[in-house]
Amino acid sequence: MEWFYLFLLIMGSLFTIMMVVFLDRTILARLLTFTQQLSYIRQNHDLSARVSYKGNDEISKLKKEFNRMMSSMEEYQRKLSYQAYHDSLTGLPNRTLFMEKLEQSITHAIQSKEQGALLFLDLDDFKPLNDTFGHDVGDLLLQKVTERLQRCIRSNDVISRLGGDEFTILLPSIQRRGKQKKLVKAILHSLSQPFQLEEYQLCISVSIGLTLFLDDGVDSTILIKNGDLATLQVKERGGNDLQWYTDEINQTWDRKLLVEHQLRHALERNELMLVYQPKMDLQQGRIVGAEALIRWKSPLLGQVSPAGFIPIAEASGQIIEIGEWVLRTACQQWKIWINRGLLPIAISVNLFGLANQTARLRRTNSTDCV
Repeated sequence: MEWFYLFLLIMGSLFTIMMVVFLDRTILARLLTFTQQLSYIRQNHDLSARVSYKGNDEISKLKKEFNRMMSSMEEYQRKLSYQAYHDSLTGLPNRTLFMEKLEQSITHAIQSKEQGALLFLDLDDFKPLNDTFGHDVGDLLLQKVTERLQRCIRSNDVISRLGGDEFTILLPSIQRRGKQKKLVKAILHSLSQPFQLEEYQLCISVSIGLTLFLDDGVDSTILIKNGDLATLQVKERGGNDLQWYTDEINQTWDRKLLVEHQLRHALERNELMLVYQPKMDLQQGRIVGAEALIRWKSPLLGQVSPAGFIPIAEASGQIIEIGEWVLRTACQQWKIWINRGLLPIAISVNLFGLANQTARLRRTNSTDCV
């Protein structure tokens, strides 16, 4: 009887050992391997990693579903990465990716001593067009512009959309200025052709500013500023042209910014004044009128001619307030002369700047086709 119980004990122990070994090899070891693979993926943030599996048991099915989940996460990460570096409307590199490409190109230019170029493109009068025909047509136009620009560039050039109607073209390596001129000529010609957008046929033009690295600098922020200034210079001339960046442009715009800033405080500081140029009747030999002329004496800038600040006042919108002050001051002076017993004379005021600003506001709200 004792032998029987001993036999059962031995057989039970052997069965337990066999079950432990079986479970270890078929379940526990596979789960341990699975856990190690998960730990590797977590530590390396490698969403491309997959776990191996064989068979069709429950653990294999678990690994299979895990691989499917990883594939979905990898695809989602790829989409997020694309959206983070590309413009959703045109599919072009956005500002973030553009800055990375620009930094790489500058580094390469410094090491190889090869010249690079940066083109800034701004569509002329895009805002009134967008307001008139709607954002859907405006978005479609930007997509068509992108397609035409892509047909103009070389394979190693990079087009990006910085936002709105602003595009950049990065030319990483150039040998002669003639290549940039040829590209710009192709762009101006391509974009001058009519665009058929839904039921509308629209014609546009573009202002292009060009800056060079290494010639104009090797700092990305400075190069972007240079390109912007060159583009603004083209727009001041009416657009549809190219402007190379020069140091003179930078000095001119620094001066304009200073004048604009000082002009904002000129009225409250009583720095503006009117002088009156008499109008004579030569036959009667007497004054029959006067023309009011504005003058500005700035403590910082000194005597600034009207030609030096009136266009800036027009562009910044300050001409409205200045024009009102001129009319009010001229009328007050006329009243003073009348009270002093002078004969009533006509005072003429040049409202050219004010009229220009009003016309500009009307064009902005116009429904005419651009």
